[in-house]
Amino acid sequence: VGMIGNPELPSKWTMRNGTPEEKSNLQEARQILNEWLKRKFISIFFEKCMQEPSRKKYWLEHIDIIDDIEIWTTPLTMSHLMEDKRIADMLETKVNVLGNEKKTNRSALIMSAGNYFFIEFSDVGCLYILRKNSPYGLTIASKRFFYFDEIKRMRVETIQSFYVRNQEGKINHNTGWENTLEKWMKCHSVIQNIW
Repeated sequence: VGMIGNPELPSKWTMRNGTPEEKSNLQEARQILNEWLKRKFISIFFEKCMQEPSRKKYWLEHIDIIDDIEIWTTPLTMSHLMEDKRIADMLETKVNVLGNEKKTNRSALIMSAGNYFFIEFSDVGCLYILRKNSPYGLTIASKRFFYFDEIKRMRVETIQSFYVRNQEGKINHNTGWENTLEKWMKCHSVIQNIW
């Protein structure tokens, strides 16, 4: 990625001179690489940072709604990730190290989708959903965090399957959380025609 440019940034994948077909091929290549990176980092998070195959499966099935992905982690978890030679060279562009919790394995997967951030934590049974233009969303975008607890202190309402109107909140990972999330996403036009 360092040699060819971040595929999440269309500006890094432009061609001044070229035929329409060459420009189209370049954009297609960017999209393929970007999807591959998103799949890789979702898999890394749910395999190495926490063992959650069902959540991994869910997000891989919804990869098309995700624009960007980052992993925030402690130094200890980062050292474990660095041991995987397949991904070590990609980590500096996708992983941010928080705090100095040298003896703690903690991480968060931050997924940007449209006007929202979806945050999965390795040590919390909730998915956080934050609007990018809300005070909490702007705080996430600023990346001015030192500790994981600063993120979790955000007081957001719990989104229930029978009430999905809240524009931001958290969904407990209880049985059926996927249905609640899909109802919420449909209500807020994050995904269309899911049924």
